Amino acid sequence: MRKIHECAEDIKNILNDAERTEEVDGDMLCSINELVDEILSIYCLEKQQRKMAIAEENEILSEEAKKAGWKSGVMNI
Repeated sequence: MRKIHECAEDIKNILNDAERTEEVDGDMLCSINELVDEILSIYCLEKQQRKMAIAEENEILSEEAKKAGWKSGVMNI
């Protein structure tokens, strides 16, 4: 999967082409729109992966705390 900065670089190149030719056509706009959609998809996927990693880490820490005798922030004696 591509990275966000790669998509942004492609958008920059399209805009530079448009500036150089002093023309923006429908294909350029469609390309930019597709790249923006790709950026949003990558961002959402990365965000979901981070949330899953945090949830997994919290679950591991919770299990370790239970094994150590901790319950609701108070150590069982």
